[in-house]
Amino acid sequence: MGRLMSFEKFSCFVEDVIDDFIRSGRGTCVTCEFRFPQYDNKGNIDYDVCASVHYNKKITDYNKVRDCWEIGLNEYVRRWEEYKKKHNIEKIAKEGYELYLQHGKSIVLDVESETRSIAEKKTKI
Repeated sequence: MGRLMSFEKFSCFVEDVIDDFIRSGRGTCVTCEFRFPQYDNKGNIDYDVCASVHYNKKITDYNKVRDCWEIGLNEYVRRWEEYKKKHNIEKIAKEGYELYLQHGKSIVLDVESETRSIAEKKTKI
């Protein structure tokens, strides 16, 4: 089977899988990293513009879900905190590592599940 990865490396892998899951969600213009404020002559925010596919266009509907959306920092942190409240990351890593030691690279993790961290689908190690 070859050399197995350490628990520390496996834990980093689990965090990467969770990171991918968090980033893969959908969002609106208000949570997009490509939303940039435009200021008036007094230094106050006047409106926001898109710096992505709709480059330099004024954002008028902050609740619009677009395909070009990328997660902004505040939304990313909020989703990580929400995930940590719902899931025990340490438990996911420990259970996953035990299966990894038994089955090698054939295991898969389901980081969306609130009741199980190991599943028959999702990201392969």
